[in-house]
Amino acid sequence: LGVPHPTLGEVIVLCAVLAPDATPPSEQEIVDTLRTSLASYKLPRRILFFDPADVSTTSNQKIQVAALREVVGARLAAESVEIEGHCYADVREA
Repeated sequence: LGVPHPTLGEVIVLCAVLAPDATPPSEQEIVDTLRTSLASYKLPRRILFFDPADVSTTSNQKIQVAALREVVGARLAAESVEIEGHCYADVREA
């Protein structure tokens, strides 16, 4: 999923839904595996794992990308993730 970034335009965030009772691999294991088949600019800068219930789908079982982008943005902000010099901190007014 492409997520907006102020200087790069957008960065790639890999969104994965784990099978029930599956142990998530480390981010480094995933990136190392992807590095063998993807160009460096296509590698994800962050990997997020989701429960199936967290991912909205249409009646045809296609992922609703706009809804997923909002969820990803919220998670990046909540975790104050920094990607390529930009912090996605959740800035809320008090």
